Amino acid sequence: RIDEDIRGHVTVVGDTGMAALVDRHGVFTMGRSASESVKVALHVEEAAMTIRLAMLSDEVTEMDPVEVDRCAKWYKENYGQ
Repeated sequence: RIDEDIRGHVTVVGDTGMAALVDRHGVFTMGRSASESVKVALHVEEAAMTIRLAMLSDEVTEMDPVEVDRCAKWYKENYGQ
C-alpha cells in the first residue's frame, strides 16, 4: 500500500489536510482552485517563518485553542482582502 511506503515521510499540516510537508521535497498544497492552493502555500510559509523566528528568540509555547480559533477566523475573513 502507498500509505505504508510514505509513513514517516509526509506530515499533514493543519486540520483540513490542505497542505502536506514531504520529507526532502517541501510543501504540497491543495485547494478548490489554483489561487486557493497558492493561498494555502503562502499561509504555510508565513507560519513556518513565524515559528522559526519565535524559536530563535525564546521558547515556543502552544497557543490556547480559543485564541487559535479566533486568529483562524480573522484570517479567513480579513487577510488579503
